[in-house]
Amino acid sequence: MDNILKIYTDGACLGNPGKGGFAWILIRGDIEYRHSESNPNTTNNRMELTAIISALTFFDSKKTSNKHYTIEIFSDSQYVVDAINKGWLSSWQKNGWKKSNKEAVKNQDLWEQLIVFLNKYEFRFHWVRGHNGDLYNEQCDQMANSAAVQQSPIYHEMVNLKKNSNPKMPQNKQTDTSNQLEIKLNKTSKTLTLKQQANNPNELPHTIVINKDNFDAIFEKITLLKDLLNK
Repeated sequence: MDNILKIYTDGACLGNPGKGGFAWILIRGDIEYRHSESNPNTTNNRMELTAIISALTFFDSKKTSNKHYTIEIFSDSQYVVDAINKGWLSSWQKNGWKKSNKEAVKNQDLWEQLIVFLNKYEFRFHWVRGHNGDLYNEQCDQMANSAAVQQSPIYHEMVNLKKNSNPKMPQNKQTDTSNQLEIKLNKTSKTLTLKQQANNPNELPHTIVINKDNFDAIFEKITLLKDLLNK
């Protein structure tokens, strides 16, 4: 039976080129790893690629067994996903890193780093529509944009869903009202927006937009998380 590794990624850039940031969430069983970094001068496509390479580098360096993994990459970058799924990357290699119009392929250095992992593991690349309510995509988007705006230091966190399923409130500590959930209904666009302040000060508030197209998928994930938290 395959071991499934899910990685959600996103890149952001203020201007193109400009100040950038990238983020990824790596999910293995009940463990989530969250990571973001900034870059003072980059492009959006480089951040999208760097996010994937960074996550795979982390996984590859921490892997402690020879188990077979199928790695699923979820990205809202059509540039990255189409290059893999539509065979553009293979064609670029065969043509000496030239596109069909004979122009040089941009970001060759990053593509070559990614190829090392593509040759080592089995992958499935999925395109996720950005800002469409996907829980992990929305969180990666918030982390990447926050890193780009604030040019914050490297943020890395491991979350054990089972271990942290019943956290205890420290004694004599008042409830932080800034962490309350804000819910807004927009009758015109027929959307429900949920916003909650992030625990990490380097992150922007987590925002989820729910509409009739993504309601079932979001409800399924929330139900799964609720079951894990109640264990």
